[in-house]
This record gives sequence, C-alpha cells and structure tokens, in this order.
Amino acid sequence: MIYVQFTKESDNKAHIEFIHYMPFDQVHGLGKTAQELLEKGALVESEPKKEFRPGKQAMLFYNTQVNELFYEYVDIPIPEEHGIAQLEKTEDLM
Repeated sequence: MIYVQFTKESDNKAHIEFIHYMPFDQVHGLGKTAQELLEKGALVESEPKKEFRPGKQAMLFYNTQVNELFYEYVDIPIPEEHGIAQLEKTEDLM
C-alpha cells in the first residue's frame, strides 16, 4: 500500500506533495492508522511507470474519483543560453 498526500486542483485531480511507500512499516512507517492518513491523503495500490519523453518532465497526480495515480508530462524550460546554442547549430547546418 502506498500513501500519497496531495493538494486538490479540481474535482477529480490533485497534485502529489508527498509519497510514502511503507506507511504502516513498524520501523520506517508514519506511525499513523489508515483513518488518520486518509484525513490528509489517500492510500493507493500502485504507482504507474514513468515514461521517458525527451524535453518533458513527469508530474505525478492523483485522480480523486477513481483512487489512482497518473502522470502528466510538461515541457522542461530550456535555459536561454542552451536555446541560443541550439539555434546556432541549426543555422550552421542550413
């Protein structure tokens, strides 16, 4: 069981703030009951696999209606100096 703590963004979508893979472990757990954990988060069965997408960053979300985690992929901003270097390389090839 995986514990996730989140902030709701809409009726069915929440951004994950904290994740714990062993919430009930005697040594490394959170020391709380399931009821206490559900006050601020959710318990889910599994985490989906992250895909590698060049130029994208995976952001983990929770679907509050179906109790599942999912990833959204957002563009990674390119630092200005790298963007200029890429443009120069492209121009050299033309």
